[in-house]
Amino acid sequence: MTRERGRREPAPFVRRYPDGVRFVAAIAALAVAIGAAQAAPPANVRGLVVAPQRLACPPGEPCDPAPVGVYVAFVRGTRQVARVKVARDGSFATRLLPGRYGIRLLPPPLGGRVYPATLLVPRGKAITLRIVVKRTLIP
Repeated sequence: MTRERGRREPAPFVRRYPDGVRFVAAIAALAVAIGAAQAAPPANVRGLVVAPQRLACPPGEPCDPAPVGVYVAFVRGTRQVARVKVARDGSFATRLLPGRYGIRLLPPPLGGRVYPATLLVPRGKAITLRIVVKRTLIP
């Protein structure tokens, strides 16, 4: 093993691959990354959360009635299976397996109920949901 002055030899465990092999490895890694990104299934449940202004805002005070910072939770039995953040415009989207789900808003709306309270997701179809918060009568 002759060494030129100022030049270091690679460690014995480091292999030098030809440029062609490195290029093919880089292309393969890129293809795997793109495939993984495309493998995510599209949302099959899209919707809009609507809260009437009289429920969301105290009388005489300016406010934004859109449910900012709210999550829509989908539950089966007592187990929460999905939670989705609601966008500023009230929209949301998620992917759910076929079946029946309960619908909750997190945090729960004060003085209101969520309609519909349940959702049936059909097999192989996308659905659009409109969740309305209605005022409950307080005795």
